[in-house]
Amino acid sequence: MLKSLFHRQTCLLNRHTASRLTSTSFSSNSTKDASKQDNGNKSIKDRLKHTVKVYGVTATIFHSTVYVCSLSAVYVGVRNGLNAQELLTSWGVDTNILPDGAGDIAAAWAITAVTGPARGLLTIIGTPFVAKMVPSR
Repeated sequence: MLKSLFHRQTCLLNRHTASRLTSTSFSSNSTKDASKQDNGNKSIKDRLKHTVKVYGVTATIFHSTVYVCSLSAVYVGVRNGLNAQELLTSWGVDTNILPDGAGDIAAAWAITAVTGPARGLLTIIGTPFVAKMVPSR
């Protein structure tokens, strides 16, 4: 169930990102908006690097906040009975990254590490919105 949910979310995020990055409705006067047009064929990693380059500290803080929130939520889930081995197996991930007897924080980290691409997409999509809300100097 979670695997299909994450797959659906990733597909929706990819579609949304692709439509935003290839749209021709951007203003040619804005360097940030104009630079988005060149991201259509880049990997998530390259798009994330570009987002950090364009938005700087705002993107870094946003991404770090998403990471800490993800790790915390997964940790609470593991502490309350979420079976990390079964979850990772259902996602098709080799469970050797999580040795037997690993603590709750290690299990939470392993699950959070697997969700990295989704967090990257969230940062790519969310940072421009956050940057508009943050007052500029």
